Amino acid sequence: GSVVAVGEGEANITVSFDGDDKYVASEAIITVTVSKVDTIISVKKDSLDMFVGDENIIIAGLDPEEAGNLTFISSDESVVAVDDEGNVKAVSEGETIITVSFAGDDKYVAAENKTVEVTVAEYMVQKRLSAGRNTGRRSCGVY
Repeated sequence: GSVVAVGEGEANITVSFDGDDKYVASEAIITVTVSKVDTIISVKKDSLDMFVGDENIIIAGLDPEEAGNLTFISSDESVVAVDDEGNVKAVSEGETIITVSFAGDDKYVAAENKTVEVTVAEYMVQKRLSAGRNTGRRSCGVY
């Protein structure tokens, strides 16, 4: 016969033969253990520096790929918003952590979470105006 795994665990399969005129009765017990498949998350960068209004993407992968989808969660959505695809938008100045996770299912083990530290700064433009000496010109520099 065929054996199909339906979930994680251990099962004993008993195979028996009642015997006949030629062969003696016999029995064998086989123990089958079914385990979930391990998964691993990889993240290209473990930190991001951004300015308010910037957009970026967290490049992350799950091995094996067919296990499912990753989840991205910002610890502070008022600083950084992140969607289901890892697209990041810097909302306000501050620091936050984005957690990348895979919960697992009937076939795959939950992966160890990975984190990405995000620092968002206010974008600043400084202007310097100075009057030119003896020339009447003005100069303007952006730093």
